[in-house]
Amino acid sequence: MAIRALSAPTIAALSASQVEFVHLIKVQTGVATRYWTTSAATITYNSQIYLATGDIRILPSVSEGARLNMGSLILEVSTINATNLNLLLTENHLRYPVEILAGILDLSDGSLISAITVFRGVIDKIALSENPGSGDSKLQISTSSVWARLNNPKGRQNTVESQQRVFPTDLGFDHAAGLDDLKITWGVDT
Repeated sequence: MAIRALSAPTIAALSASQVEFVHLIKVQTGVATRYWTTSAATITYNSQIYLATGDIRILPSVSEGARLNMGSLILEVSTINATNLNLLLTENHLRYPVEILAGILDLSDGSLISAITVFRGVIDKIALSENPGSGDSKLQISTSSVWARLNNPKGRQNTVESQQRVFPTDLGFDHAAGLDDLKITWGVDT
């Protein structure tokens, strides 16, 4: 576990009984950046408004150690909000950044006392999961930590932006994000 220095206000807040631990989640895509919080109330941090919409369904625990770890995690987000479903259906999202911060909220005035980054990574894929029996629907955002970039080859990347720098009219990568889950069989008569 990394040793982190705590500021005096953070230490004072932790000794008080009026604090709550919250998470701030930032998910960037090709069109927009979404800011969510697990708090019951909307939080402003670094001039950004993190919405308390209840969209985050599962936030896995993040652990750290002394060894370099190519970790990954899956965020589960509700699709009741049509904007979240739009994230999967229309926006480029492959390899865009995700950041998760852990923070301490002062319940007496609703202010965020302190926040630290606990995970920084990129989106590997986004999948829709539905349960017809219960009517439940969710987005699963699979991410890998920034350390996974060490495995990427240098030079051109498999992104829309990289492809269009060299071939400005090529739109092939615009549709690449949805191909992960398709089963394509080549050379077989149907």
